[in-house]
Amino acid sequence: MKQTHLHESSGSPGIHFRTYDRNSSLLDAALAVYARVWPERDSEESRENFTRYTGYEGFLGIVACDGDEAVGVGYGARSKPGIWWHDQVTPVLGASHPALQDAWRLVELAVVPTHQGLGIGGRLHDMLLVAQSCPRVLLCTASSNERARSMYEKRGWHYVDDSFQFAGQPHLYAIMGKDIQPSAQPTRTGVGAEHKRTE
Repeated sequence: MKQTHLHESSGSPGIHFRTYDRNSSLLDAALAVYARVWPERDSEESRENFTRYTGYEGFLGIVACDGDEAVGVGYGARSKPGIWWHDQVTPVLGASHPALQDAWRLVELAVVPTHQGLGIGGRLHDMLLVAQSCPRVLLCTASSNERARSMYEKRGWHYVDDSFQFAGQPHLYAIMGKDIQPSAQPTRTGVGAEHKRTE
């Protein structure tokens, strides 16, 4: 994917958005954001996850920058058999579950603490959903993460499963879905966490 500079956020003056891919220098910036948001997570495992996803069908990744500082990241790809997350949820939800049909998954959406509450996460979310080309989208977030769940609820996401437990993990996750209306899905432009536990 060719790196693209997107327009600034009207709600957050000075914040601009840029796409990234496997070969982009912004991949390191995306990882730096992730490390600031989730400092307890293994950096090498995070790099492997981020890099692997850039090779999946339908990958889109965007970094939000405040000047030269990366302050937010969001990315996702099509949810398909052979991807760990998809293969974990399919046996429980059922391969024919409507939410899993031709769906794109929002994998990570993170904003550094110093820039939270400025609407950056919402802008990343909206840009990614507009840019992807599937008729439905999926995500999962910790069931205990009320702030994230509230944002998604306000943007029209519904619960596919509000207490999903991944194999070997003690925490519950909310799996959410959203149908994308054709009239609200413009022609795709040039825009483009994942931690092992929820990848």
